[in-house]
Order: sequence, then structure tokens, then C-alpha cells
Amino acid sequence: MSTAAKSGQYAAIFENSGSSTQADGEAMTRDGTTQEFYIADRTKSWWDPAHVPVFHCGGNVMVPSEIDYAAGFVTLPTWTTGAVTCDVYWFTPLALAGAYTFDVTPKADTKDVTVFPTSLDNPVVWKSYIKTLMDWSGKVGRHFFYGKAWKLMDCTLPYSDLIWTQKEWGAQGNLRAIEYIVGTDATLQVAYNPSTKVYTVTVGTSGSTPTSTAKMIKDHVDADPVLAALVELDYADEAVKASKTVDCTLANSDLVWTWKVPGVIGNAEDIEYLVSGNDTPLTISYASHKISVHVATGPTGTALSTAAQVRAVAYATAAIRNIVDVAKADGNDGSGIVNAKTAADFAGGIDAGSGIVEAKTHAHMSGGHDQGTDFNDIGNKKLLRFYLNTITGALEMISGVCILVGVPINVKLDAMQEADLDVQGIGRLKYHTV
Repeated sequence: MSTAAKSGQYAAIFENSGSSTQADGEAMTRDGTTQEFYIADRTKSWWDPAHVPVFHCGGNVMVPSEIDYAAGFVTLPTWTTGAVTCDVYWFTPLALAGAYTFDVTPKADTKDVTVFPTSLDNPVVWKSYIKTLMDWSGKVGRHFFYGKAWKLMDCTLPYSDLIWTQKEWGAQGNLRAIEYIVGTDATLQVAYNPSTKVYTVTVGTSGSTPTSTAKMIKDHVDADPVLAALVELDYADEAVKASKTVDCTLANSDLVWTWKVPGVIGNAEDIEYLVSGNDTPLTISYASHKISVHVATGPTGTALSTAAQVRAVAYATAAIRNIVDVAKADGNDGSGIVNAKTAADFAGGIDAGSGIVEAKTHAHMSGGHDQGTDFNDIGNKKLLRFYLNTITGALEMISGVCILVGVPINVKLDAMQEADLDVQGIGRLKYHTV
């Protein structure tokens, strides 16, 4: 009998990346007031099911009642006090490429325990059941394709991060690595060594101070036909659009004007509100990097245009709607009449890749995936984690150990194919937020 089904937007099957690493004496943290503990260093929370962890408290070995290998949790029913540590083998997880949705179904077997009355005078007798063995299964929706290896080069300054993606498909891309080197009075260079399979970026410097931006590195690679054939660079952070909030005197009269083309280009634009003459219509024009709102006036030259009317005319004027978006400021309904405002600059526009990079140590790409490896993994144990919260950085998940039991075989090699992977749980699912 199925007791519940939970669906979500993100799923990740983490494959065992290489061999597990031994870690002894790792600190554990109690989960609230429960008898559950989790390994404090969450980078070591993916425990190798082939090695049973050992748990200690005050020099004594503690016998667990439940070990959640995919979550790095343990239940210690006899614990009363004292620091808990663990000796474990842990994996660095490698996400299976292409997963985009999931469905997980907890289940419970039942046993009919109905007892019939000694006499059948009652025409209606309801059956009774008890829950016996628990079970769960899951389905991971994913795009079934050769995955490309990639690496995020995450630098300190804003807008300095680059995503390097190997153009060749498959797991061989995971052998490639990237490094940023900072020297003295250096000129920006990017080179690939086919023997070591390393992309080396020699960052431009003035003295020992880096001067190369992420954009400079991307432009350098894009302009080199050899490098451009091997790897593709993308900005991790999108350009930011310039905007200007025109704050007028009356309530509900403020508008936010946003330049449509992202980047610093919008910072060169101005906007002004003009109130001039008698009985003039509301019009909006653009010339010489300046938007001019000619506010409608009455017989005595009094401004008549509301913010909502200004916004409507902006979108009705092709020359204006093609270059800006206009929105009512927060807390404004647009009913207030605007007033004259002197020309003011748009601001806040930032170019993608404008941040300066720094030295980054040698790091390998990951995510390269060969189609055939799915078939080889049928029947093997996997660490599975479902992310239940779609808010970035909000940790809400369920984890468990499973076996890959189903892989579609109707895969077309000439096109990406939608293909679900079926998994069978081993043991319980663990809900956790760390």
C-alpha cells in the first residue's frame, strides 16, 4: 500500500567518485534533543556503505540502531551524555548529469489481522490491517545524453566567476583541469597542455597585482581558434541592468526606469521630467542619451500627468519601450501626479565578467558522463539525495541508499531523449536540513 508520494524540482544521484577516504575521530553533533547525531564536517557526510562506521563516546564504542549512509547520520539509543565521534569512510560525491525532477514513494506492506465475530449477526464487518515492512522506491527524471565535463572557477570578487565547459562529450572530459597563475608584470595568456590535460591561465598583472578580468579571459579563449575548439567559457553571473527611480513629491507618483540592455552601457543614460507651458500633452522623447518626459499641463501650467499615465505613454511610444522598462516603485499605485525633475543618471549597471580574477589552484572538471555507464551501474548501490526546497541555499532534503534497477533502452543516439531512471531503496529515507 502506498502511503504517500512526494515530488520535487531537483534531484541528484551522487555516484561514488573514486575510492572512499578514511577519516577517524570526526566530531559529531546532536540533532536537537533526539538520539540522532550527524557528522559535523558535512563534506564527509557521504559514507561508504562497504565500510561500517564505528562510533565512540568517552572512549567507548557505541552500538547504533540506524545508520544513514547517504546523510551522514546515526541513531544511538544508549547515549546519555558525552561527546560523540565517528570513524568513517567517505566519498566525494559526483552528481549524475541531467537529473531535473524526481518522484519518491514511501510504502508499507500490510497484514490482514481481521477477526471474525462468533456470530455473523452484523451484516457489515470491516477488515483490519497492521503495518509490517516499510519500503521506498523512486524515479529520477533526466535527460539521457552524453554529459560534458565542466568546472566553475569561483573567484573572490563579484562578477569574476567563469564556468569552463569541455566541448567534447563524455567522461574523458573529467580528466581536464584548470589553474590560474599569478606572477609579476605578466601578460594574460591561456594555454592548454595535452600531455597534462591542464588549461593554464597566466593572469595579467601590474607588479604582483592581478589586472585580468573574467571577460578578458573569456575573450582571449574565444579569439583563439585552438582553445575555442576545446572549451567554452560562460559567465557565472549575468550582467546587471542600470536603473533610475524617479522619486516625485506626491504619494504614489514614483516610477522605476530600467535600461533594457544589461551592463554599464545603461549608466551613461539620463532621465528628466519637464513641466513647461500651458495645455501641453504628455509626451516622451529620447535624444543624446537622455529620456525627456514632457508632463501634461493645464491652463495655468500645472502638472496633470500621473505616474500611471507616464508609464502607459512610455509603453505606447516605440522609441521608449524599445530601450527601457518602466515599473511602479514599491508601495506606489501610480495614482500620484508627477512633478518636474532635473536630469539624473541611470546607475547600477554592471558588465558580466567585469570582476578581476585571482590565483586558483589546479582543479579538475567533473560531470562528464558516458551513456553506457548507466547500464553498467544497474544493480549497484548509489547514494541518493532529493532536494525538496527550490530556494537557493535552503537545505531541505531526504537521503538514502538505493539500487539502480531500471534504465531505458530505447535511446536514440541522434537526439537527446527523455529517460527516467528507476531506483529501489535499501533501508530508510532520512529527512534532514544539514
